[in-house]
This record gives sequence, C-alpha cells and structure tokens, in this order.
Amino acid sequence: VNSNPKSEYAEFWKEELRRWKYGLIRESDGEWIPGYLYFYWNYSPIWLVFSKKGSKQGERIKQLPKPWLGDYIFFHYLDQCRCNGKHAKNLKSRGVGMSFKNAAMSPRNMFVYPGAGNVNYHLANEKSYLQGDKGLYGKVLEVLDHVVETTPLPKMRLIDGKKEMVVQLGYADEYGVRKGLLSSTHAISLKDNPDKARGARGVFCHYEEDGIFDNLEKAWNVNRPGFEDGEIAVGLMLAAGTGGVEGGSFEGSEKLFYNPGAYNIYGIPNVFDKNTDGSTVCGHFWGAYLNRNGCYEEVNGEPDIIKALIEILIERYNVKYSSSDPNAITQKKAELPITPQE
Repeated sequence: VNSNPKSEYAEFWKEELRRWKYGLIRESDGEWIPGYLYFYWNYSPIWLVFSKKGSKQGERIKQLPKPWLGDYIFFHYLDQCRCNGKHAKNLKSRGVGMSFKNAAMSPRNMFVYPGAGNVNYHLANEKSYLQGDKGLYGKVLEVLDHVVETTPLPKMRLIDGKKEMVVQLGYADEYGVRKGLLSSTHAISLKDNPDKARGARGVFCHYEEDGIFDNLEKAWNVNRPGFEDGEIAVGLMLAAGTGGVEGGSFEGSEKLFYNPGAYNIYGIPNVFDKNTDGSTVCGHFWGAYLNRNGCYEEVNGEPDIIKALIEILIERYNVKYSSSDPNAITQKKAELPITPQE
C-alpha cells in the first residue's frame, strides 16, 4: 500500500473506479463492456455450480462470475436504456443468477456516485425476497463486504445495514457532522402498499421478482417521477422477474414487458416469441437456452443453444408424461421458458 496520491498504487485504483463508472474498451478492436458489467465480473462473487467432466454430481462454489454471453447482452441492454433516457424490464428464466447481478448494481453506484442524494432502492412484494443471506438485500451487503475486504476504498458506514434494511457509506466527525461518500441503499417491502416508496429519488430503483408483485404497475408509476425530470431520466428503474408461481400477480410484469413505451421502458424488437417478425417491441428476455449449465464454452461464455434446447425439450417430455399433475408442464415452461409467452 502506498499513500502517495501520485503512486502507481493510487493510480491503479483511480483507474478501477473509472472503469466501474464508464466500463472498459479493448483498444485492439473497439469491443467494450459497460461499467455495471465490469464491476459485476470483477468484484461481485456469486455461487456457481461445478462438476467433473461427464458427471452429473455437482457442488456450489463461491467465486467471481464466468464471462457469460447472457451477462454481456443484459448489461449492454441496461446501458442502452440509460443512454436513451429510458428504464428497463427483464423477463428471465430461473437459475441465471439474476439476483446476484441486480444486487451488484447498488454497491457499484454507491462508490461511483457519492452524495446523500444518490440513493439506491431494491423493492419487493415480500420481505422474504430481500432479507437474509438468500435475499436480495443480503447479497448487496455481501458485495459491499467483498469490496471492503479486497480494495482500499472507503470502508466506514454511517448505517451498517444490520438492524434495518438500509446501509449508508460515510462517517460522523467529532462534531457529529456527516462526511464521506454518504451514498446509500434501501430495501423496502411494498406488500399491500404500492405507495410506500412514494417520493423515492435516486440513481437506481429495482423491483425484485416482479412476477409476483402486487400492484406493480401502480408502484412503477408512483415512483417514476423520482427518477425522471421532464423527458430526462436521472436514474434507472429496473423491473425483473420470472413466472411459474401459482397465484402470482403476473399482470403487471406482462404489461411492462409487452408495452414498454407506456412506462418509459426501452423496447427492443420482439424476436423472441413465436410467429413474430420483430416489428413489435418488448423488454429484455433471457431464455432458458442462454448459458444453461453445461451448454456453453467455459473460456469465452458462448452458449450452445442447440444442446440447451434439446435438454430442455427432453425435460419437458419427461415431466409431461411422468407427472400426474396437469399443471406441472405449464409451471416447468414458465420457470424455464423458451419464449416470453411461456
């Protein structure tokens, strides 16, 4: 460690913070990744499944993410949303590590956007999707802890985030004056009260598991003014989730996905559904065929789509003809969809 602000050590971390904010360009050909993705791949450990070649017995090991093409596409979609002054909608298959990706965004923002006004929000219908090690907010704290353990960046917290689901970086001096980064992240359950986060303003607002989010449409519209100023988007709102939960309130998620323009969401051509020609738009879709475990190149993350589709269809065949529950195949399709309609 060298405390000299002009040292090679100090310059390295200044450059890392710049990459967290703006991303990284490969000079040889101009290929690049956004800041969110740079931070996620390099500073956000996740649980990955490993198995010996030819074996179906695996174990979970925590380490930095693999370079999936799915991650590349998703984070570039988010970057296009920001560049176009829009928000984001993600519809996904289960098992793609999306909660880890969503949990990495607010810690990154807390360091690259200092200031008490730069607030991040993670909203959910139920507290259970936020609390504990399995919850989204628990993962946020894990990422912040990893940054503390592996970097020389500010470590002190005005609010440690242990008693309530609020964490704020910074410290109070001997006079009680708040100093430091002062940026924060709040996790809030909106169960039975879509107005609970009314007045929220900041740089990021994420709706966790929006496929079972009561009054998602109202909550979205209530919070939009806090992340927009006229036609300018001053922050990013992201709704993300999966189907497959019986009794889930999926209507809001469906509206945001298929009618992005009505919610100031960045729409892309719908090339995902059957019988579409790309003339209509929708949100971002991560199908079950994209980076399925065992169906991608380990080195470069390129997915083997054909192999993945074959495995998925065989699974569906076995469920359809082996289960006595008529809803089993419908749920299987919803949780591991090939198309958004599923």
